[in-house]
Amino acid sequence: MADQFIYKLNAMENAAQSDCPAANGYGDKREAVLDHVAALAAKLARAQAAVRWADSVIEYLDWEEQFAQAIREAKESKHG
Repeated sequence: MADQFIYKLNAMENAAQSDCPAANGYGDKREAVLDHVAALAAKLARAQAAVRWADSVIEYLDWEEQFAQAIREAKESKHG
């Protein structure tokens, strides 16, 4: 994916530096770069959401283990 981004960025830069950027497709190349950045941002947002979900699962499992430990301790003190 990085290679695609660099290719698109270089193509945009070459068009921008030409004598007539519009005739060399600068607008379309710029849009391709922006679309690529938007896709990367969306991918990052999905990854961040997955990490938040995993963190919440881990937090729940930690709570569940603490609750189970409290029950074991209560049973032991009742019988001990």
